[in-house]
Amino acid sequence: MTCAAIMVHVQPEEAAQHVLDCARSLAAAFDATLIGLGCEMIAPLATGGFAAGVTVELIDVLQAEIDRNNVKAKTRFDAAAAGLAKPAIWKCGTDLPGPAMARASRAADLIVVGRSTKARHHLAGSLGRRLIRRRHGPVVVVVP
Repeated sequence: MTCAAIMVHVQPEEAAQHVLDCARSLAAAFDATLIGLGCEMIAPLATGGFAAGVTVELIDVLQAEIDRNNVKAKTRFDAAAAGLAKPAIWKCGTDLPGPAMARASRAADLIVVGRSTKARHHLAGSLGRRLIRRRHGPVVVVVP
């Protein structure tokens, strides 16, 4: 098997560093381009009840947190990609990770994602499982 490009979902948390390290190792072994994708979004807000009192200030706070997380994720990616033979590519957006990875996955031969330790993500279904259903290609799910 050969891989010209490997895509990894880059998260800002240090606990997800093992996923980035795995993707970097694979990119080095295959002499592949490493593509990092950072993506988060504000969870959809309901229009009644509690959410009726949501203010623009709260949305601004949530967006600022997303922006900070994207900067942290890019910093982690740049550090991991340093020293690779081929230039790395960083992509970032405001979207849910599953749909964003599925759309961007056409650019890569191999996708690397981590398994979330957050209970709410297990209830919604893992990113790796959703990508396997949507993508016609290999997906590596790295467990902690």
